[in-house]
Amino acid sequence: MATGSMECVNRSHALGFVFGLSVSIFLTMCVESGAESDTTASLDDLESRLAELESAVGALDPRVAGLETVAEELEPRVAGLETVAEELEPRVLDVEAAASANVIAWQRKALTAGLAANTTGIAELAFSNLAVGKTYRLSMSAQLEGGASDAILHAIHDGNTIAQVKSQSRDASGEIEIQGQIAVFTATATTLTFDYSESASGGFLRTPFTYVILEELAVHVATTKWD
Repeated sequence: MATGSMECVNRSHALGFVFGLSVSIFLTMCVESGAESDTTASLDDLESRLAELESAVGALDPRVAGLETVAEELEPRVAGLETVAEELEPRVLDVEAAASANVIAWQRKALTAGLAANTTGIAELAFSNLAVGKTYRLSMSAQLEGGASDAILHAIHDGNTIAQVKSQSRDASGEIEIQGQIAVFTATATTLTFDYSESASGGFLRTPFTYVILEELAVHVATTKWD
């Protein structure tokens, strides 16, 4: 190849290289410019959001301050309520104690099999665990058949008869009658028992209307104000 032709080829290659390099540099600059533009947009967006948050916090500040003021105003009132609650507590306890004292405990016991002979300490009718010093009311019902004999149901407390139910019939045919008795007493012992007696054979203590009821009268006291 002639020398002139070689020089043309070399110049052509050089120009191609320079053009390619220029395009590459241009594209690189475009990419970098685009990345920089995206970063700038992101920063602008963040700054905008931060500004919105700062505005929202600024709007909340007076409300928080208002709540703190309300809390300070309520504090002495809460303390006052706590004081009232402390003062009321013993009164509530007194009311509960009074309500408990007004509850009347009672128990009923009944004879399930008739008696035809003198009997001391009828087990079915006996009470135990009475509180010494407390007041009780005893109600007695006895279904009696006396005939020519006196038939008697006795209530015994601390060795003494505190109440009794006695047949009134004197008919030898033996009429059945139901008699009752009520007694109020202050316990001096812990038991209350019942005996059956008859003056001669022929008397009976019958069922089902022979029973006794004991009530604890917690708020009852003896008095002489009606004398």
